Amino acid sequence: MIDKARVAELVESVHGLAVIVAKRRCKALSGIYDLEDMVQAALCGAARAAHTYDESQGKFSTYATHAMNQECFKLYRTSGVVR
Repeated sequence: MIDKARVAELVESVHGLAVIVAKRRCKALSGIYDLEDMVQAALCGAARAAHTYDESQGKFSTYATHAMNQECFKLYRTSGVVR
């Protein structure tokens, strides 16, 4: 199991990428959410990815991008906008 300090380090290392992913999702979802909400969702995805990340899988940023996108769309799906 990965320790909390390592998770925090990995999440902090992709903070800029989380902002980029969040901006892209805000634009794609017609600005329904504030950018801060999308960044928070993307960082939650990065934290989720950090728990399952293995160094042999390549760069963490590449590994975490999919999880960040998933969390942004999950925010959209579970908010009641789409049923």
